[in-house]
Amino acid sequence: MAFPSSKPPTCRELLRCLGDVCRPSLEQGVALCDADRYVKQYGSVGFALSLIAFYILGLGSLRELQARLKGDSRLTSLVGWAGISVSQLLKLPHQRLTQLWAPLVALLMQRVSGTHRTGKLRIVDTSFFSMGLKLMQRYHPNKKMTHSATAGFKLGAVLDPDNAMPVHVISTVGQGTDTAHLNALVPPDQPIAGHTFLFDRGFRKYEFFDRLIENKAHFISRATTQTRYEIIKNRALHPAHPEILSDQTVRLGTAKSRTRMTHLTRRIELKTQHETLVFLTSNLKRGAWNICEDYRIRWDIEPFFRWFKSGIGCRRSVGYSLNAAQHTFWAALVVYLLILLLAERVKSPTTGRMTFRIKPTIHRVRAVLHEPVSRGDLEALGFL
Repeated sequence: MAFPSSKPPTCRELLRCLGDVCRPSLEQGVALCDADRYVKQYGSVGFALSLIAFYILGLGSLRELQARLKGDSRLTSLVGWAGISVSQLLKLPHQRLTQLWAPLVALLMQRVSGTHRTGKLRIVDTSFFSMGLKLMQRYHPNKKMTHSATAGFKLGAVLDPDNAMPVHVISTVGQGTDTAHLNALVPPDQPIAGHTFLFDRGFRKYEFFDRLIENKAHFISRATTQTRYEIIKNRALHPAHPEILSDQTVRLGTAKSRTRMTHLTRRIELKTQHETLVFLTSNLKRGAWNICEDYRIRWDIEPFFRWFKSGIGCRRSVGYSLNAAQHTFWAALVVYLLILLLAERVKSPTTGRMTFRIKPTIHRVRAVLHEPVSRGDLEALGFL
């Protein structure tokens, strides 16, 4: 797409660019899963584009989206349909197939990873989206939900911290335990050789840790007070890092316990200003201080969830079924990946690592419609 040089493009035209970037991949996804076989109007491509516009514009409800579609002819032209009623719009998240997002998400992930360096660290974590108890029980009568804290959807993500991009995302109904999602987050058939996975204390499953080691991957996790282990060897400490209190080769679990790891691991104690932290890792060669520094990066997934909920606006699902929740997550993820393509990458003065300026980019995209779009935005989206 080319723009006349005499007149700078506006944010309205940027929104049209985003639609042009997304439409071919969405059409491919609809064709692959045959999503519109029995659909006469309000096709899945238009529905998906409307959800993308919903998060780009920072709207609060589907009713507000319907009002914008009715009052903004350019937005209506972008998504490809007009005059949709609120009742019809509320049904679409439950009816449309979620597989239609796959080609678009794959394309954007490829663009982001091709633009920025991809490392070997992977952060694994989950975040819960609380919903109304009565409405959740209406849509999921067979799911046990005892109180409002369990009534909702859980989003799990595997994040590449070097480009702030999730490489794998899952969603489930209810709270559940973190260990129950491990095999879905890191599937057994996925190539993971050479990667190091960073887990919080809730992800403690010895069988899964053994599988990572057998697939030539490593893990770094926090130990809990209930963690049992057998000391195999005390390793030498480096005098340059007195903060490291101990470095031991251990076998997690005991002979009398029900669960026990097959492979040896390390147990590292680190003294901080406020507390003593205990790390577990399968990497027997890397320095103890470097292991602790690697785990510090695990915090990068918390800003991702914060951006996802607060910045993008994905605090609640657009529906109370799992299908509607997945549409919500995929649409918000598409917007997040588009923001990554447009975001400025800066070096942190404290850590020296490169970070993305997500929040200013979101505000810039949602800026006043007459403000011009930068050439860098168009280049990042592939229009120049």
